Amino acid sequence: MASSIGAVSGEKDTQSTAPSLTNLAFKEVCRQLEAFVVGDKASASFVCGGLTPIDTKSIAGSTSPPPISVSPPVRICWYTDGDNISRVLTLPLDSNADSKSTSDNLHQLVVGCEPASFGKGQEEVLDPRYRKARKLEPRHFFTSFHPSDFGILQNVEQILLPNFNTLSQNTLPFRKLSAELYKLNVYSGPSGLFRQHVDTPRSQSQIGSLVVCLPSPFKGGNLVVQHEGKQVSFDWSHQSASAIQWAAFYSDCEHQIETVTEGERITLTYNLYVTEPVGGSIPPSLIIDPKSLPVHSFMKELVMEPAIMKEGGAFGFYCSHAYPHTSDEAPMLLPRALKGADLVLYSVFKSLGIQINVVPVIMEDDYKEEDYDDYEEDNSEQPEKGEQQQSEKVRVGHKLHPYVASDHMTEEGESSLRALDWAWPGKHRPEVTWIGSPTHQKMALSHIAYGNEPSQSTIYSYAAMIAEIPPFQERQGLTDA
Repeated sequence: MASSIGAVSGEKDTQSTAPSLTNLAFKEVCRQLEAFVVGDKASASFVCGGLTPIDTKSIAGSTSPPPISVSPPVRICWYTDGDNISRVLTLPLDSNADSKSTSDNLHQLVVGCEPASFGKGQEEVLDPRYRKARKLEPRHFFTSFHPSDFGILQNVEQILLPNFNTLSQNTLPFRKLSAELYKLNVYSGPSGLFRQHVDTPRSQSQIGSLVVCLPSPFKGGNLVVQHEGKQVSFDWSHQSASAIQWAAFYSDCEHQIETVTEGERITLTYNLYVTEPVGGSIPPSLIIDPKSLPVHSFMKELVMEPAIMKEGGAFGFYCSHAYPHTSDEAPMLLPRALKGADLVLYSVFKSLGIQINVVPVIMEDDYKEEDYDDYEEDNSEQPEKGEQQQSEKVRVGHKLHPYVASDHMTEEGESSLRALDWAWPGKHRPEVTWIGSPTHQKMALSHIAYGNEPSQSTIYSYAAMIAEIPPFQERQGLTDA
């Protein structure tokens, strides 16, 4: 932990260097709290997926509308620059139609796409060893398919964007998703692929990505999504000819597309943005009560215990996810854009009436010692070097800012830590008791290496949540919000 028990409780042990019973008890409380937090992170969803069947009767020419859970065949109409002729492809291919004409249409779509690039730092790169695919920009095509027509967005909202029931609606508003068509991609056998990368945020309010795999037969091409040591693999090849399959995941999750060995893997990608619903209300069945979570009861007992932080203090929790926010917009966008376990923890503290803020943090071990004085004009709050060596060197900012990256990349394609300029002032907060450890210490930095687009002026910030625990006398008036 970053601070000693004496610093947290406001007490100073000048009699002995041996740990007191109070200190040992507090350490045990922190250990239990860490177990709750780790458990929440382990159980939190970062990806979800599903399948929508194709109405085969529609292929045969039936005029009756399909059920809402079943999609008619998907039509794609496209054209290329300098070509005034639009072409149409219907998927899945009609087995009753002339096989040559249908395969020609599919071939025309593939060759009508341009090679897909990717972002390496702030550069746009074409390298088939890292990404071999083709793409169509939204301005060059339209499609009859939209994910909101088949309950896909609603499913994603329930899993990746849950709503928590507290009275603090101004700080924890109800949330909805909107989907914006980003690209059509084709990964062709025998060598289509996209190695591990993270999606570059296209907007401050982007929270995730949705990939929809259209019905076209292929083999291989698994979508593999990873976060904090966990991995989910989507094998769409088995039902690729007969169904629409989809997956959604948070924007900061690393993912890859394994090699397509045969056929054409055709996908629509959507950017998912978090927004507040206009009018209406969210059904109670879709709202989670923080008081129903095990960590809520533990935290309530903890903050009501007089011996815990009697004079006040703070708990620090490293966020499970990174957040793309600028300093001006962060107060509006957070906590609205919080994800997974981060949202759970935030809602629990808010329901207990405890102030909790999302802030940027930096581990000083990653940076040159001679640079420290540049980060904070008032150096009086910085601990002595002896203290720095005995604790985690954590600098805390006041609000989220973007990092400013240079163009320097290592031979392995990763951004050099030394190449980053500080975009915000930070300081030590010795009264913060840090729970757990930053599993993604370099998370923010990895996102400016490989992405689906070059890095922009706004990239992910590595963040933490600081819960400000008031003195016990003031905590006695706290009630569930």
